[in-house]
Amino acid sequence: MVSISDLSRHAVASALVGYRFDVVFHLAAYGVAPADRDPRLIFDVNVAGTDTIIHIAAETGAKSVVYLGSCSEYRDLVDGHYSTYSDQGRAPHD
Repeated sequence: MVSISDLSRHAVASALVGYRFDVVFHLAAYGVAPADRDPRLIFDVNVAGTDTIIHIAAETGAKSVVYLGSCSEYRDLVDGHYSTYSDQGRAPHD
């Protein structure tokens, strides 16, 4: 297992040099806690970081990338399924 906390392209590529993976799990997230709502960091980690992980994984021959979101994306079970906050027109912790 390789754990990377810096999602810059250079840091990810450097951390994965010499490794071959079939599957890459991307578990990094920012913005779940109400105090963590800096729009630039949300974009850098959740969008740009994910893009970096996907591209580096492809370049190193990984067959799959598994991205896991946060449970705070979901509300209560409604009509037999979980609905997201975006389905309800609001953000988590509103």
